[in-house]
Amino acid sequence: MQAGAIASNTPVAALSVTSGVDPLSVQNRVNKRKVSQCRSDDPAIGKEAACLLVDAETALQRNDSTSAISFYRHLNASSQFSAVERLVAAEKLFALGQTTADAGLREEALLRMLSTTALPEVEAQSARRSLVNLALDRGNAALAITRLREVVAQDANDAQSMANLAILLRQENLEGASESMMQAIQIKRVRGEPIPAGWADFVAAIR
Repeated sequence: MQAGAIASNTPVAALSVTSGVDPLSVQNRVNKRKVSQCRSDDPAIGKEAACLLVDAETALQRNDSTSAISFYRHLNASSQFSAVERLVAAEKLFALGQTTADAGLREEALLRMLSTTALPEVEAQSARRSLVNLALDRGNAALAITRLREVVAQDANDAQSMANLAILLRQENLEGASESMMQAIQIKRVRGEPIPAGWADFVAAIR
C-alpha cells in the first residue's frame, strides 16, 4: 500500500526565557505555572506556552524525556492554550517519537495534531494516512479500515487510498471491496491517468 508520510517536525520559532520564572512542578499531571516573563519569536506562541516549550527542551537536554512528554501533553491538552500552541506541542511530541523510534508516541502525537483542528488540510490528510500505516504496522486491520474511511471521507478523489481500502475490505471479508476499487478506477479514468493492471484484476476476481 502507498500512503503519505507527515513531515518529521514543523520548525518552531526560537524560544527564550528570561529571569524570574517560577519552577514547574509535575505531580501525576502537569500543573499550571505562574509566568513572570517568557517570550517566543513567534507571535502566535504566548508566554506561558513558550515557558512550557522551553522547559520541555531543557528536560530533553537532561535526557529526561518523561518530563518533556508531560510538558508537551499538558500544553496540547489544555484548553487555555490556542489551537496553534497546542499544535506546536503535538508536533514536538511527534518529533520526539521519531527520535526515540517510539511508534506509540508518534501515533498519539498524530491524533493530538488532528484534534487541534489547526493542521493545514494537506498535512492533516498526510497525518491520517500515517495513522493508517501505524495501525497496519501493528496488525490492526480493523482500525486501519476505519482510518482509511476517514481519509477517503475527507478526499473522495484519493484513488490510492480508495484502492487500499478495497484491498483491506477484501482481506477482512467485508462488503464494499469491489465498489471501492471501482471508485478508485473511475477516479483514474476521469483524470486520464493510467489504471494499474492489478486494480482491474481485483474487480474481476471478486465478480
